[in-house]
Amino acid sequence: MSRESHMNQQVRSNLRLSMVDGLAYSLMVGLGESFIAAFVLARGHGEVSASMISTAPMFLGALLQLAAPVGIARLGSFRAWVLFVAWVQTISLLLLTGLAFSPLGYWSIFLICAFFWGAGLAAGPAWNAWLSQLIPTQLRTGFFASRSRWSHLFTFLGLVVGGLVLQMAENRGLTMFGFAFLFFTGACCRLISLSALARHDHPKTLTVSPATPSLRAMNRMFRQSSLKQFMIFMLL
Repeated sequence: MSRESHMNQQVRSNLRLSMVDGLAYSLMVGLGESFIAAFVLARGHGEVSASMISTAPMFLGALLQLAAPVGIARLGSFRAWVLFVAWVQTISLLLLTGLAFSPLGYWSIFLICAFFWGAGLAAGPAWNAWLSQLIPTQLRTGFFASRSRWSHLFTFLGLVVGGLVLQMAENRGLTMFGFAFLFFTGACCRLISLSALARHDHPKTLTVSPATPSLRAMNRMFRQSSLKQFMIFMLL
């Protein structure tokens, strides 16, 4: 097999695995993540508690992702970091499955959700850097557009199936079993996503900086590029 043919085969494999990862992750969001607030309500907590579980843990998770550069440097690769945080999300959903049958209170759910969303947010920058090296430039726009469309569809399917499962469970007086089933299925979907990620290549050209930039260096970088405007846009 020629070098070019081997590279084409690798690209096709990475495209296929990335699609599996995206669809499984989207099912996890539709089946599991989207019903966390409803789970809080079903546990007997009020509307304010349910709204807080969808916002405050995400804010704490955004702060937790500040540890991502250090974590990536410690593990030595973007791939290892993405797999680590995917494991954290899988374990978080399994813990929520157990909480469906546990007397532990609201703050247990809150803490688990903070780690869940923190792991999800922390994966983003490393995943973007990794995939940008795996998917050729000429294929990126078309592939990710198609991947996004299918991902949205699978999230929607997850929401519909999750709603039907909860309705049937409630009609039989098994509401907590319904939530446990959704969270466990969501964990299985994230595990499928993790398995696909683990089979991706890791380009030798993708290197990890051994040190985190200083505040002075970051300030200089913001002044000399459009990053400042981009960050303001993202924060808003």
